[in-house]
Amino acid sequence: MPNTLVVSTFGCPFSEFEAMVKKVDKEQGYVFCSELEIIKVNEHKAMILMSCSDLEKFGSMLEQPELKQWDIDNNCVDTVYNLELIE
Repeated sequence: MPNTLVVSTFGCPFSEFEAMVKKVDKEQGYVFCSELEIIKVNEHKAMILMSCSDLEKFGSMLEQPELKQWDIDNNCVDTVYNLELIE
């Protein structure tokens, strides 16, 4: 069950954002994240649902220089939420 939600806004088309997320997933493997699902909200906003076993490592990955530069170049802002099941 997904436990992490990332809401992203960006200046590029959704297809470019989706391609970047998939490229990072393929190259870096999101070793600590699984069940990755990208949901298009509109052309410049998306949500990513995933199961993440280590939020610190995920946060460190987002701070890598090449990903930070992509964010700057594409006016991308990510907001990360830790989800909890309400019973």
